[in-house]
Amino acid sequence: MEFARPYWLGLLPLILVPLALPRRAAFRFPTLRVVPGDPASRVLEWVERGLGAVFIVGIVLGLSEPRLVFRPRLRWIHGVQVVFVVDQSASMFAPWHGRWTNPPKIDVAHRALAEFLDAFPTGQWALVGFGRAPVVYTAGTSDPHHFRQVLRFQRADFGDTVIDTALQRALALAVAGDFSAVVLLSDGAGRVQAPDVLARAFQEAHRRLYWIAVQGPEEPVPEMFRLMTELGPWGTTVRVSTGGALGSALQSVGSRERRLMALAPSQSLNGRRLGWALAGVALLGLGGLGFSRRSLCDSRGSDSDESS
Repeated sequence: MEFARPYWLGLLPLILVPLALPRRAAFRFPTLRVVPGDPASRVLEWVERGLGAVFIVGIVLGLSEPRLVFRPRLRWIHGVQVVFVVDQSASMFAPWHGRWTNPPKIDVAHRALAEFLDAFPTGQWALVGFGRAPVVYTAGTSDPHHFRQVLRFQRADFGDTVIDTALQRALALAVAGDFSAVVLLSDGAGRVQAPDVLARAFQEAHRRLYWIAVQGPEEPVPEMFRLMTELGPWGTTVRVSTGGALGSALQSVGSRERRLMALAPSQSLNGRRLGWALAGVALLGLGGLGFSRRSLCDSRGSDSDESS
């Protein structure tokens, strides 16, 4: 089980509060036992305490958003397994070709990625954004709708462009998740230290690197070209100057990387609604008990009046 906001679990000890509350005030009678025992009230009191604890558990579950992740039966499909590395530096948020009427390059890249998912809807995809540092938006998903939702979070300008660290992080994801390739969408204007060492890491991991070089105001750094040269057959560079060319480049990557793959699509059950449902049921139960207690007291009071 996973929790989206696990820090709310720190409120769980509060379930002891309704259980540890002192018993309701009781009248004391002599040992002659003039008034008979009332076990029903005691049972109702403990039911009320239990419902109070369930109410707190439901609230905590609703706030912490638990997800029960499970994997169904493994199946074999033809799909694409790649790690996308998308530049989030200032240049990617500039208009395409520098014209203010054109959309930002990051939007064009996202549109091309959406078209890629339409063309290759089966597979597994990871997403890394980078500027000064890499950010892993998803370590791998087989749900195209979820991947499109994740793309919407790439709206922050991360400033400087540190390419080598992002590629190292993407390579680690590719090895851990059995992705066949890394696809870099960047203008290539940024820091690339020790390109020979980075190229050797890709070669030893048997992972390909596709660099889709988006046209930008600055020329790519020489170290980027050196990296792709050092990669040899493990590296491919495609320079694009239009949105259509960007989409075609991604389609080409999908065609080359499409292969038979084992897929165990992860599915999850969101426990947030269950938590709120528990809290609602417990609250209704507490309300019903309060009404029952009042009705019981009223009926006893009327019986005592009639007897007198």
